[in-house]
Amino acid sequence: MRIASKRRQKLPFIMNVVYIYLIGSLIMWISHVPFCLGIKYSKGRIRRRNGQLYENKEAMEQEYILQCNTKLLSNAVVKDFLISQNEFASFLKEFSVSIGNPKKYSSSFFALDISLQLDFVWTICPYWLGINEKRACLNSLLLHNDGDEFGLTVSLDEIEKVKELVKHLCTQSYLHYSYIL
Repeated sequence: MRIASKRRQKLPFIMNVVYIYLIGSLIMWISHVPFCLGIKYSKGRIRRRNGQLYENKEAMEQEYILQCNTKLLSNAVVKDFLISQNEFASFLKEFSVSIGNPKKYSSSFFALDISLQLDFVWTICPYWLGINEKRACLNSLLLHNDGDEFGLTVSLDEIEKVKELVKHLCTQSYLHYSYIL
């Protein structure tokens, strides 16, 4: 009888080990399912000032690019045939306020993070130009600014090219803008 009683005592212990193993395996499996299936977790929702929630960073990126394109290609901005650095800085300030995160943004271009400034300048004078072309572009940019403003010249015959450049600017600047958030 002693042998039978010892087996009864070992059986619950073995079952506990098995249950612990199964629970641990289940936890490991659940934690790896999103990775294996390619599902990304958002780092949390981002609340806008008006109460609307962005479900994830991708939703905020889409909204940023849409608002950026809309603002920079609006009639109010292009009426002087120039998308200036100040209008770009103004958009960033407005967007930051709209998501309830005004941060340190002001309407001054030179107060922006250097990466955002470079995004704007590289839209006008792309970094992939040759050294002489880039030098000529930057000299032209410095020489032909209207007082305190410089920017992307808008001409009606090259409007499609301008739209592509603005789309590129909005996409590139979001990468640096979201990093600063």
